[in-house]
Amino acid sequence: MTDKKEIEHLKAIAETGNITEAAAKLQEKLESLDDTPLDIAITGESGSGKSSFVNAILGLRDDDEGAAATGVTETTIEPKAYSHPTLPNVKIWDLPGIGTPNFQADNYLKQVNFNSYDFFIIIASQRFTSHHASLAREIHKMGKKFYYVRSKVDNDLKAEERKRNFNKERTLYMIRENCKENLKALDLRLEPKDLFNGTIKVFEEFMDLFQDKGQADVASITQAELDSFKSTMLNIAVTGETGAGKSSFINALRGLTAEDDGAAPTGVTETTKQPTVYPHPNHPNVRLWDLPGIGGPDFHPHTYLRKVNFKSYDFFVIVASERFKFSHAALAQEIGRMGKRFYFVRSKVDDDLRNEERDRPRTFRREMVLQRLRADCRENLQRAGMNHPEIFLLSSCDFTQYDAPALLRALRDDLPSLQRLAFLLSLPNLSADIIDEKEAALQKMVWLISLGSALVNAVPIPRLSVACDISILIGSMISFYKYFGLDDGSLAALARQCGKPIAELKAVITCPETDKITNDVVIKLLLKEKAFPALIANLPVLGPMLAVGISFVTTYFMLLSFLKEVAEDAKRVRQTALGEGRKKLQ
Repeated sequence: MTDKKEIEHLKAIAETGNITEAAAKLQEKLESLDDTPLDIAITGESGSGKSSFVNAILGLRDDDEGAAATGVTETTIEPKAYSHPTLPNVKIWDLPGIGTPNFQADNYLKQVNFNSYDFFIIIASQRFTSHHASLAREIHKMGKKFYYVRSKVDNDLKAEERKRNFNKERTLYMIRENCKENLKALDLRLEPKDLFNGTIKVFEEFMDLFQDKGQADVASITQAELDSFKSTMLNIAVTGETGAGKSSFINALRGLTAEDDGAAPTGVTETTKQPTVYPHPNHPNVRLWDLPGIGGPDFHPHTYLRKVNFKSYDFFVIVASERFKFSHAALAQEIGRMGKRFYFVRSKVDDDLRNEERDRPRTFRREMVLQRLRADCRENLQRAGMNHPEIFLLSSCDFTQYDAPALLRALRDDLPSLQRLAFLLSLPNLSADIIDEKEAALQKMVWLISLGSALVNAVPIPRLSVACDISILIGSMISFYKYFGLDDGSLAALARQCGKPIAELKAVITCPETDKITNDVVIKLLLKEKAFPALIANLPVLGPMLAVGISFVTTYFMLLSFLKEVAEDAKRVRQTALGEGRKKLQ
């Protein structure tokens, strides 16, 4: 009986009022779980920390009784099981180190009795070696799962800490990326069975769309949703006192510096006399508005909002560079009264930290200064009438630091779905998490794009049993490039910010450049997915729906593959920009 059926059975018993029988059935299920064995194999090279990892899972110190033996010499010469202290049916197996004279990679799995384990954890303490690669391939070939663990990271951090430009998060990021690159190079492709099951699942989901609707209806709905995304507008108003850093904040959100083409002008004198719009370079439907400064002697929130055309904006960001004053709170209250959202941003935090470190070098503590700044901002706003103000500290010159990530999450999460997607895709690649979020969001869009390509203006493709609208695919692929900041304009801006030649950033990009994404390139990529038509061609689907389904599945997997490559390129570009000599983005 499946888990779902068991749950339904328990519910049925409970609904009859027979609680005793339901409890007995539940207890029986729990006892069966207690009896289920789980064998986890820990492997890797000798000295990588396998035994210490086993002890950590068991909740033991290396010198506790019953702990796995550790040492500077090889201590594990045969597989040894350690029962979990609270889950006795869970066994952690400490395997001998791979690559030693007695345990070579080609025969290792047979020697350690491969079939005894449910999955493997491969431990590496320094660099990924040929032994790890061979072991991973063999485990994968035999149909088992493995997980890769990079151990002794504390030692790496201590070694890097001696460098003048040490940055903990950057070091951890580079270690992770290096591990990903090594694992990616293994090219562990899906087995035919997995490939078949995944393809059939996508095809079945595609066919479900037509249960209650005809092909023309699905095509119309798909086109409407794509058009809705393309036409979605987002207008962000940035306001505050003159000199607070409004224009710099706008440039940071757009991934630009003050010297880049199209940047909002900044200066020591007032540069914004009237609402000025700055469309995002790669996503022009996301528009940031630089509003005139507030706080003058004749400032009145109601008349100010009327003058700047209040209804034009989806939300407001109120920027202050020193203290929040009555004018900021009064404006926020008026914005809230009119039914719009607002956010308080305390800018130029880097200046405050530098000044504090210069004036009080002996007692300076970065986190304490930031905590004091937040408390001061909150107190000032509360005195001006705000009950529970949320303040974000940031520096437009160092936009990955302080509360900028939290602010971006708040802005994104408070928006309706299509505007949320538009905002996310407009963000510069401030972190690897943002790149991952973009990829996840676009994976959902790939479904719609593939549907549109297969159902709207589909044209047969030579050498493939596929008909699709290639222009839709080309446009989408070029858009992916721009969303991930891999177009020439974005790369040039990033190169200026990090002080690296643009050629150095381009050198790590593996996807074809935007001007080379042509019909021929798309056809070549589709040909790579030629396994998918063969997998579903024999399904019991007749007529044009089979042809449309084949086209959809082929374009869907092609775009997914391209999206993944573009996201990986974006991470490599960001990692290169984070290298030696990096200044503003570190």
